Amino acid sequence: MLSVVIPVLREEPALVDTLAALVPGVAQGLVRDVVLVSAMRSPLIERIADAGGCVLIESAGDRAALVREGLGRARSTVGMVLEPGLVPGGDWISEVGDFFEGPEAETRTAVFRLAARGGFGAAMRVGLVNAAAGFGRPDPRLGRIGRIAALAGRRPVSRLACPIYDRRGRR
Repeated sequence: MLSVVIPVLREEPALVDTLAALVPGVAQGLVRDVVLVSAMRSPLIERIADAGGCVLIESAGDRAALVREGLGRARSTVGMVLEPGLVPGGDWISEVGDFFEGPEAETRTAVFRLAARGGFGAAMRVGLVNAAAGFGRPDPRLGRIGRIAALAGRRPVSRLACPIYDRRGRR
């Protein structure tokens, strides 16, 4: 069972989409807890956290500091870091489960494959983001899974086959 950490830098209505995508993972026993780490006090984020059954932590700092704080509060030894508005797709539950059962999970972290939306220019940008992950420079829009200790450091990165969709800006 894994802990999901979501750093929230500002009010993000698309956070609801991310939490909704995690429900099947909770139902199948993959997701143990969700930790929202917010850089600001917001009634909207408080309502979303309460309705979603999430742990809400207020903390100062940039995205990296929020992620570290959330990983420190995770209840599991394995985790997933997602940005608000990112929605794992495909059969993400079994693929994430398979990653943790394999030998790579001890020495590597993994990212999803960002799904393209829009025209040719958008597809080119998404292709560059996905390619950069292969060179150890994963973009936060790809999410990240791994052992908690590995997520806090810089470990080699594997790529999962299932896509992740960026729902920010779609409202």
